[in-house]
Amino acid sequence: MLWNFAPMDIRLPANDCMGSSRPWTKFASTRPALSAWFIFAVASVMGAPRSMAHHSGAMFNQDKQITLAGTVKQFQWTNPHCWIQVTVPGDGSSTEWSIQMGAPTELFRGGWRPRTLKAGDKI
Repeated sequence: MLWNFAPMDIRLPANDCMGSSRPWTKFASTRPALSAWFIFAVASVMGAPRSMAHHSGAMFNQDKQITLAGTVKQFQWTNPHCWIQVTVPGDGSSTEWSIQMGAPTELFRGGWRPRTLKAGDKI
């Protein structure tokens, strides 16, 4: 065999004065892990303001409530938010409302499923 690719057991001196040694893999494996955690922490801190801006509630009036009664035109189970298209009858004509909901994972935890609402359901 021309080349030997078997792993070598290289040993580095230990920190104690007793002359014992430990495999280099025990020493070297901690450095990449610490570097990865450091990069992850820096990226998380730098990305935090941008992710908070996406979930701003400034465009919603939290003090005003509207009650709608109509027929489901379409229920969209999509990321990042689910939507309900509702046709609401009015004075001689109907109005279509688009209702934005939470993410599918949030709705799923609350008991919603993709077939919870169907076109034609009265809500």
